[in-house]
Amino acid sequence: MAEHDPLHEVLREIGLLTGIVQGIKDNQETESKRASASRNLLYSKIEDAAGLAAKAAQSAEAAKASADLAHAKIDNDVMPTVLEYRRWKFAGRTWRGFASFAGVSIIGFFWWAWDVISAKLGV
Repeated sequence: MAEHDPLHEVLREIGLLTGIVQGIKDNQETESKRASASRNLLYSKIEDAAGLAAKAAQSAEAAKASADLAHAKIDNDVMPTVLEYRRWKFAGRTWRGFASFAGVSIIGFFWWAWDVISAKLGV
């Protein structure tokens, strides 16, 4: 039977523990590198998203400015013309109505006068 050497046994255990610690250390370095790469990728995606958000904000601001300009053009140039057209259209209809009523009244008067004259003259 082989002799049992406690020092050899302790050295063997220390070697096993050293190997385990080295493996843990290697895994930790690998995981740290992987986490660092993942974190860098995440930060780059966040920066890209921030850039896109800034571009979208600029586009929204430009669209708002364009819409405000179009609204001002409509209010200042188009609507007065439309409102003036509506006023003249209403005035035209009103005067056309007055003229029609006057024409009908004149025709009615001549009709009545013809009847009166015809009755007096016996025609």
